[in-house]
Amino acid sequence: MQDERFIPYFQLCQWKAAVKLESLGMKHSSGRSVTALVKKTFGLPRSTTRDAIIEMLQGYIDELQAQMKSA
Repeated sequence: MQDERFIPYFQLCQWKAAVKLESLGMKHSSGRSVTALVKKTFGLPRSTTRDAIIEMLQGYIDELQAQMKSA
């Protein structure tokens, strides 16, 4: 599975799962939170909720899944 098209898909899945775990109180690492990383990556305001981030990531995941099925 070396295809570069799948890398963003798996990264989005990883971020979504990590944000969900952070919302439950778990930490990803001793550094910055994944929530902060995603906000910075997508240029989201600091006031964006974790639920909104999860919905946004799920939208991107769904879009990529549809593209992969049609390819």
